[in-house]
Amino acid sequence: MAEKTPNLRLLGLMKRELELLETFRGAELELKNSINEKDWDSLDTSVNKMNLLSIELVDIEESRNTAFHELRELIGENKDAGFYQVIVHLPPEERELLAELYRAMKFTAVGIQAVTYCIDEHVQTINGTMHQILNELFPYRKGNMYSKEGKRREIEQNPMVVNHHL
Repeated sequence: MAEKTPNLRLLGLMKRELELLETFRGAELELKNSINEKDWDSLDTSVNKMNLLSIELVDIEESRNTAFHELRELIGENKDAGFYQVIVHLPPEERELLAELYRAMKFTAVGIQAVTYCIDEHVQTINGTMHQILNELFPYRKGNMYSKEGKRREIEQNPMVVNHHL
């Protein structure tokens, strides 16, 4: 029965969410390594794993948020009260556990953002390089082509310039 109190439920949900965040970060590192090694099968596996984890993370986040709102109402804090304003009313051992989990979740989220940024930079660099190479190899494909009527038209495969004066 004691497990049904909002503060203990919040504690359990935060532990589970932290585990999922750490697993997600690991999967994201696998994804990054797959991209670097050009291991497309592993990349596909990592993406599928991350999709499943993200669904589970959304569910646990909603449950954690609900437990936090219930705890905030039980304690009597207003709707604008933040996490630390709420847990300050709890016994010291629970307060310390919740604060530690909160900091760990924030730290893990920052780690996820860092890996995401690295992946994004890497992919953007590759994409930019590929566009530069393709523009050099196929200069006639640069930009949009328009007809005499001003409508966008498809670019021909291999345009040819013919000198009629020869």
